Amino acid sequence: MKKSNILLITLFSSFPLLFLSVIFQAWASFDEEITMYETHQTTIPSFSHIHLDEVGKLKFETAENYGLEIKLGRGITDTVEVPYEVKNDTLFISKLSEEEKNKVMWITVSLPNENLSISADASIFEIGQFKGDAIAVNLNHSHFNQFSRHNEISNLSIEAKDRSTVDIYAKYQQADFKLNNSKMSVEGPVNEVNLELENKASVNLYGKAGKTQILKDATSELRVY
Repeated sequence: MKKSNILLITLFSSFPLLFLSVIFQAWASFDEEITMYETHQTTIPSFSHIHLDEVGKLKFETAENYGLEIKLGRGITDTVEVPYEVKNDTLFISKLSEEEKNKVMWITVSLPNENLSISADASIFEIGQFKGDAIAVNLNHSHFNQFSRHNEISNLSIEAKDRSTVDIYAKYQQADFKLNNSKMSVEGPVNEVNLELENKASVNLYGKAGKTQILKDATSELRVY
């Protein structure tokens, strides 16, 4: 056999080993990167309502117990204290200092509640995998989003004002929206929608919508796609 043929056979036979080596190195690097993000968890007292005051990077999810999880930025090992208290059956969460805020990637509040009630002032938050029955949100100059199509929720009620924004990608039986100088985008099937829009409010509805009741002033707009 010619030397050139032997060389080609050697190269092709070693290619799978080289490919596997690259894959393992990439996986090891990825695994090492994951471990560089520290997570701190703590249990918190039970509550029925939530109030947010200038809070960002916050998420709510259904779990068996009440808890708070803080995911820190890459390479950060400091302890970060989230300013919160439970008083009169309400969980109050206040803003972090600028220094603490820069250390945090995400804060997750876990809860077993069937009904979720949230009021927010100048805050940014989302609802993740919520397996309860109803959600009520009151927004003042805040942003709220929900992206979950895994389960259907019976009722969603949102009241938004002062340039609040809402983005929803979920399934609901009934939705009640009251917007004042705020914007909303909703994608997903809703059997019944009740809208009240005023003071330059704007709503975009995507997907299947059943029975719809609309009350709006001349400055507001509704688009259905």
